[in-house]
Amino acid sequence: MISSSKNRIQRIANQSFGWLVMLFFLLALHPSASAQRVYKPEEVPNVQLQDSTRLVTDEAGLLSQAQEEAMNRQLRAIRSTHGVEFAVVTLPSIGDAGLEDFSLALARHWGIGKEKHNNGLLLLLVLDIRRVRFETGYGLEGYLPDGRLSRIIHDDMIPHFRSGNYAEGLSEGVQAVQQVLDGTYDVKPDGSDSPSESISWGFIITVYCIFLTLVTLGVLYQFTSYRKRHPHATAIEEYEYIRRQLLAMGCVFLLLFPPGFLVVLLIAKARQAKLKK
Repeated sequence: MISSSKNRIQRIANQSFGWLVMLFFLLALHPSASAQRVYKPEEVPNVQLQDSTRLVTDEAGLLSQAQEEAMNRQLRAIRSTHGVEFAVVTLPSIGDAGLEDFSLALARHWGIGKEKHNNGLLLLLVLDIRRVRFETGYGLEGYLPDGRLSRIIHDDMIPHFRSGNYAEGLSEGVQAVQQVLDGTYDVKPDGSDSPSESISWGFIITVYCIFLTLVTLGVLYQFTSYRKRHPHATAIEEYEYIRRQLLAMGCVFLLLFPPGFLVVLLIAKARQAKLKK
């Protein structure tokens, strides 16, 4: 009886061990359980070396074969039409490396763009940190400034990324770059190419004129209220006060706001003429 109990316990233990081993292998094989590969710039495979028609390196596995080929066609069209060497790279992880430093190091390691013209363009997406970046060569900064590329990322790409559609977001980004180079890219009505350009020159000029108008009124008040502030002053003292003030502010005021200076000058001269009498 004791022997039977021991056998039963041993069978249960063996079965439990078998289930634990099976569970371990299931977890080990599950994609979410395996650690993501962390890439260094020199470890990213350059698919163009094997096939010059391939310009997409999809190490994060975000694109289907059809989507990757469609994007390769887009990139080849840009290279053929505008001479821009444009590469798209997706990676699962770059570890603790900074995205800006990594993308610059990768572009230099691959030598994207012709050395003479420095016309390379890299679009890098890192999945685990959910960040994307354009790296441009100096020769393209006039056509693709940082503000415009930032607008493309926020307006054309991120809305698709938020819904998990990375392939569509990348495709929209590539298409937007092509439209910029073609001269057909339409900036959204609620913004411009960069935040610094969102304040129009008209607004700046309006604020400038309002400010100097207030300054003009302040100067006029100083002239016209002299007697109120100095009730015992003589006409000669007031005359000399106005003359000194005109000399002190004349040149600067004339350069900054000629209309305001003209108004102040006319009123000051009229007041001085009255004081002479």
